[in-house]
Amino acid sequence: MLDVAANIGNHALYLRNLFDEAHCLEPSPRVADRLDENIGLNGATNVRVHRLSLRSSDALIPFSKR
Repeated sequence: MLDVAANIGNHALYLRNLFDEAHCLEPSPRVADRLDENIGLNGATNVRVHRLSLRSSDALIPFSKR
């Protein structure tokens, strides 16, 4: 399973048992930290976090706290 813009992992955690592996793409460092925490709290050993975004070009995009 591929969860693009996974946020805190609601979909991946809900669906994880239907797949051998779930791969979560989340570029925001703060949100990815929370995603890692949620994966641990749920004992989701088949969910992986990839701290990246899918884009058509290379760019550095800053994340800011609003």
